[in-house]
Amino acid sequence: MKAKIGAIFLVSVMAFAALGAAYAHWEETLTITGVMETDDIDPYFHCIESNDVDNWDPNECGYWDLVDGWQGVRRDKDVGSCTVQMGATTNEMEIDITDAYPCYYAHPKFCISNAGSCPVLIHGLMLTKLSFEWTDPETGEVVDKDWDVNIPLADADLNTWSYVDIIKGADGWKVKVKQDVGKPEDYDFALKLTGDLIVDTQLDPIDWDGYEEDYMENPLDYTDILYGDLCIHFENGCRQEATYDFTIGIVFYNWPHYVGNPPWVPGTP
Repeated sequence: MKAKIGAIFLVSVMAFAALGAAYAHWEETLTITGVMETDDIDPYFHCIESNDVDNWDPNECGYWDLVDGWQGVRRDKDVGSCTVQMGATTNEMEIDITDAYPCYYAHPKFCISNAGSCPVLIHGLMLTKLSFEWTDPETGEVVDKDWDVNIPLADADLNTWSYVDIIKGADGWKVKVKQDVGKPEDYDFALKLTGDLIVDTQLDPIDWDGYEEDYMENPLDYTDILYGDLCIHFENGCRQEATYDFTIGIVFYNWPHYVGNPPWVPGTP
């Protein structure tokens, strides 16, 4: 009888041991959390300046020296005037030319920096607005033309538009405009855009830190300012008491990749 009781007790102990192995399960979870934010791009104009405010009228495009200002030959008369100012936002620059005449030159200078956190590259240049208004002094008739255009200035092959010739040179882009297509030799005015804007230059954020060591070794690989200038030449076809309006857009894309198929890749022939 004693032997049977001992066998039953042993089986009971083994059963409880099996239950303990099934329920003694410890668990702990490792968690990964993250917050992701994208960069932004914010190119803007600054350090704008005119070559003719209270000076003798310029007699050529000349050039801009970043230390000594505009350099070029001037006339012995002060008739025309060119002023520049910021627009409603820092993304806009306004040019106002008064009392211009054939062979008058205005040559504003500007700088572009990037207040965003992502580098940018220039995608292309666009002539987006062109208008002309003139009153015939003999008939009093008002001639008013307003062209809604989106012409890529970077397209060197685009010479077919009736009133605009686009010329690509080694130092920049030149746009020649005429309102009278019957006089092909008499353009009204020409716009010439030159400077750093025509090359494949990466524009870095103005407060970008973290690349100081590489910058010390390769300073030419980084820039946080682009310099540009726009020479405006009134040619023989310009009318008396006429008003010309134009808008040029400088299109920036985020670095490092362009999206889509740009009309012009900076730095290419």
